[in-house]
Amino acid sequence: MGGSYLYATASHIVRSNVSPESFVAYLDQLLEEAGQPTDPIERMLIEQIAMAHHNIGRLYVRAASAETLDQVNVYNAAAARLLAEFRRAAIVLKTYREPTPRKNFILVKQQNVAQHQQIALVDGKSADKAQLPVESEASGKCQNDELGSKGAVEHASQKNVVSEPQPCRSQEKEPVEAKRLE
Repeated sequence: MGGSYLYATASHIVRSNVSPESFVAYLDQLLEEAGQPTDPIERMLIEQIAMAHHNIGRLYVRAASAETLDQVNVYNAAAARLLAEFRRAAIVLKTYREPTPRKNFILVKQQNVAQHQQIALVDGKSADKAQLPVESEASGKCQNDELGSKGAVEHASQKNVVSEPQPCRSQEKEPVEAKRLE
């Protein structure tokens, strides 16, 4: 059907010089060069892009053969709008052909953070040293990275730092320094 539609839109330009079968053969060759997609939606997108391409050319031909400046402007404006749709359709086709990216996420089962120490147990393995340091600065020893293991997990002494809640007022106060709880 795509070849028939293409023939119908271009037949008044090519007149009887090109047969309808030629348009069907052209579209078949285009689909083959596009990788012979089996997905019907992808095939339709390619056919629509081909029709848009040839109709843009048809509008430019009409603009070139127009008799008045107003007709030239109308045909060129229509060609510009169709060219924008052509570009969007080409981007849609490219996006449609790309595989869906996997959504990666990291499940953090345990995270210990105290005094410059950042250890994260990420799905049974400690985080990469390049991302989070695995050694405690206080002890210099590597931390155990498995839950329920026989080795002891060393932690730096934890000191909670809690700031006092700020009252809600329309006037701004100077920042309050956080106090350490011991």
